[in-house]
Order: sequence, then C-alpha cells, then structure tokens
Amino acid sequence: MQMPRFIEAPLLQRYRVMFNFDLATHRGKPQQGNVEIKYRDLRYELLASATPTKWGDKLTIRILDQNDAMCGLKKLGFTPEVQAGIEELAQRRSGLLLFAGPSRSGRSTTQYSLLNKLNSIEQNILTIEPSNSYVMPGMSQVELRCAPGLSYNSVWQAAQDVDILHIDRVMNSETAELAMSAAERGVLTLAAVDAPNAVSGLVRMVE
Repeated sequence: MQMPRFIEAPLLQRYRVMFNFDLATHRGKPQQGNVEIKYRDLRYELLASATPTKWGDKLTIRILDQNDAMCGLKKLGFTPEVQAGIEELAQRRSGLLLFAGPSRSGRSTTQYSLLNKLNSIEQNILTIEPSNSYVMPGMSQVELRCAPGLSYNSVWQAAQDVDILHIDRVMNSETAELAMSAAERGVLTLAAVDAPNAVSGLVRMVE
C-alpha cells in the first residue's frame, strides 16, 4: 500500500508517541519501543524500531503473538525426542542453554515457551532484554531501553538470588561473559545466538 507523502510526518509522530520513543532526541538516533494490543480476545506485542536514513526515519514494526509463548514446546514443531531433551536440560539448576538460529527463526518464542513452563512462585526468573519480546507475569523483566545507563552487567550486579536468567541474545563479549559467568555460578541461563546451526553457535561464543 502506498500512502500520500503529506501524511508521513504526522503518522511517524503518532508512532513515536505510541511506542514511547524519546521525542526530544529522536532525530538521528535509532530507537526501539513496544506496545501491547488486544484484537479479538488475542494479545499481540508490537515491537518497533526506528532507523535514521538520508530520507528520514525508517520505521519497522514486528508483530508477536503473545499466545505463541503460552502454547508450549509441543506446538512449536519439536519432535518428542527433542522436546524431552530440552525439558530435561531445563530441569537442571545451573548451566547454559544456548539457542542457535538465524533471525526470525523462533529463538525468542522457544525460550519464552520454556520460561513459561518453568515459571512458578518458587523460581526467581530474571530476563534482560533491550525490549521485552513477550510479557510474562511472575518474572522480573528488565528493558534496557527504559533507563539511560542500564546495561546487562549493571542489572545482573544488582540482582539477588536469581534461579533462572534469560539474557535475550549473545551479541558481544559483555553478553557472552555474562552468560558464562552466570551459568558457572549456579544459575540456569537461557540465551540465543545468531548462527545457522548449533555448531556455528558454539563458534560464535568462542569468538
């Protein structure tokens, strides 16, 4: 669908407000935001990212079905053997569960489906993400974009008695070291890595 050029500015401004962008410093600054909507009794999370380009902001909106994370691993297409293996590993009290795959392959949905299964009043679950992919009651979910100066390490250092840690995606040495350190300290750690397969995921961690 092609829209008239004159509605571009007011439409982008409406989206900036809707996704809680920083209106004072939005020019020339990449930003991310999210908002939850309800449609026909189903919940959806809209994840937005704005990238400054030569011709103005490019806005991308990703639609996540919040019900996907509630459906369980069985409905995500895993074979019974693979599902049983993942669930057995998730019962351990420490270690690193690394989910490898390309972008949009379902890494976040798989992790949150597993977190939903593990979620209970006895478990202290902490998630650290630039922007929360899914909203889960009963977990401590931190969005790094919500406050200046927040980082993976600063949130982790302030956390206490965490049983399960989810750090979204291993993207640099900071997140890789945090994932390994938490796993070695007796915390079950879930993380994802951009890689085409499991072997490449281990190579990325080493690099």
